[in-house]
Amino acid sequence: MRKLFLALTSATTLLLVALTTPLAAQEQHWLFMTHATFYADLTQQPIDPQVFVRDGGAAQGTDGSNIQHLAGLRAASLASDDRTSQLFNANGKPLGFNFGKWLGAGGTVDVTTAGAGDRLHLGFVALKESGHYGLFSLTPGTGALLPLDGSGTTNTFTTTPLGTADLSVTTTYHLSATDRIFLVYSSDGLDHGAQPGTPGIDSHAQMIMRIREI
Repeated sequence: MRKLFLALTSATTLLLVALTTPLAAQEQHWLFMTHATFYADLTQQPIDPQVFVRDGGAAQGTDGSNIQHLAGLRAASLASDDRTSQLFNANGKPLGFNFGKWLGAGGTVDVTTAGAGDRLHLGFVALKESGHYGLFSLTPGTGALLPLDGSGTTNTFTTTPLGTADLSVTTTYHLSATDRIFLVYSSDGLDHGAQPGTPGIDSHAQMIMRIREI
């Protein structure tokens, strides 16, 4: 009977430990989605305000995210634009790839705790070949993109000639369900460090990860 009591006590203790262990202490696995899809779901506008296509009838103005573009350009449309359409920045500079390439990227994240923050192991495929990218975080309500590592020293990377990347970044705080992680493409070919750049000009959010508990 004493052995049974001890066994039940030990089992109860293990169960309580498991139930009270923070989710952040467990390894989690997340996926990136295209920023275009995220924006369309959020606003019910089937456009990608970060990249543009030629349209002779388009007037100068803004199509989304308050990004000003020149006449003859408009935000790429998920609903009507062919995936072979070439993309441009808001000033008409060619980005060097088409809409299908832009939408075809993928990414995964494995997350574990690391002291006061989280260690993220990130993998990407089908990005711009030898392209320059940065990782930034946004807590809804702040309106500002901050470098994922907190300092802007390890949040940027260059993809391989095949458009892939594998890297790790450690945050200075534990990610929560309200945080968003943005993968930002730098079309000027530079590492922007702590600042993402000018949206639609040399900075283009390509993918986003919404933190979720699995």
